[in-house]
Amino acid sequence: MNDVDASYMKLALRLAAKGAGWVSPNPMVGAVLVQDGQIVGKGYHRRMGAPHAEVEALRRAGDAARGANLYVTLEPCNHHGRTPPCTRAIIAAGVRRVIMATPDPNPRVAGQGAAFLSSHGVEVQAGVLAEEARRLNEAWFKWVETGLPWVIAKAACSLDGKIATVGGESQWLTGEAARAFGHRLRHECDAILVGIDTVLADDPQLTTRLGEKRKNFERGGQGLFRKWPLPPFPKPPLPTPYGYGGTGVPPVPGEGGPAINAEQLSPAALSEKTRQNRQFSEFTENRKPKTVNRLFKDPIRVVLDSRLRIPLTARLLHLDSPAPTWVACTGAAPVDKIRALKELGAEVLIMPAESEESGRVALQPLLELLGNRQVQSLLVEGGAQVLGAFFEAKLVNKFYFFFAPLFLGGQEAPSVLGGRGIPHLQDAYQVRDIAIRHLGQDLLISGYL
Repeated sequence: MNDVDASYMKLALRLAAKGAGWVSPNPMVGAVLVQDGQIVGKGYHRRMGAPHAEVEALRRAGDAARGANLYVTLEPCNHHGRTPPCTRAIIAAGVRRVIMATPDPNPRVAGQGAAFLSSHGVEVQAGVLAEEARRLNEAWFKWVETGLPWVIAKAACSLDGKIATVGGESQWLTGEAARAFGHRLRHECDAILVGIDTVLADDPQLTTRLGEKRKNFERGGQGLFRKWPLPPFPKPPLPTPYGYGGTGVPPVPGEGGPAINAEQLSPAALSEKTRQNRQFSEFTENRKPKTVNRLFKDPIRVVLDSRLRIPLTARLLHLDSPAPTWVACTGAAPVDKIRALKELGAEVLIMPAESEESGRVALQPLLELLGNRQVQSLLVEGGAQVLGAFFEAKLVNKFYFFFAPLFLGGQEAPSVLGGRGIPHLQDAYQVRDIAIRHLGQDLLISGYL
């Protein structure tokens, strides 16, 4: 890896990050096309179902892509999913060399993209900023490799680790900058989870609120938000005016479709092709109602409530949010309450209990269910008992703890982590890769477990 390759890959990674919160269950991917030291095309995957980063960069580059180097943060796909294979588009555009950060662990790709490109005369190099690329998509990599969501623990507390006063006051411990950061985490995560005690104490909405007015939402449509749960296998691409999934990129000769020589198409013809494909894409997207001009998305709301104590008047049951509310209970929950929650539009997930003694929802089976529903990232916001349970079960992958410049004191004031605790220091949860930053007057400490 040389400095030139690293600089272009850094740009591709920055582009990829723009898709955070929108592309799941796909990974964030960015692409940069370089010809004779000049960037001729850039792109990133904007949302699920939209063109992949490589195709977007190729469209922007046009004829300048021929003989260029393509920097991409993940191995190009070589299969038909919601969009056609990127490898065909790369070859058809005449790209000379592909530099990718990391191979794709998805069994449907797993080296096939690189092998296909190489077999068609494209030079392929892998491993440029691979660690950075994996960290960008850490939730997606874990989900693909284990089927489980990436679990993020988030809490706001005083300097002495208290999340509320002895009187139960907790809003707001931290300032606006810290709260905005927390809402950004909600946007980027697929789901958010709290316990029933948090619902009873705070009556939270668990939505993403970053200065944008809430929009009206017509029940039954998801707009830019994906439907839950997604079908287990992606549907084949829809036919388009040009027969290739709306990409406007011709297939490789001999690979399942008539060859189209892009050089023979006039700029006016290419422009008309783009217009018709965009028109078709808008038509298919507009078949269902959508929330207009949303800059951020809401996560799925998950509530741990083993006996369904949640009030039917809880705010999170009466929102204009496109994201659903899932309430996880055990078989001990009353049937009439299950029925009442369903009538309000919530989905009730009946899970096994951790034990007869505790009666709490078992966390591991719940994570497996969320993973099966293509939830790749889960933001656990509390309260103390829920956070403690996730830490004790060693299910937390990453944490964000916000510390306000306050001391609350009080033996009875709740601390960040509840639960049984550990008897010996050697059993403490070991943290790595700690990062510290200031957010206004507050302090954010994050790290991995």
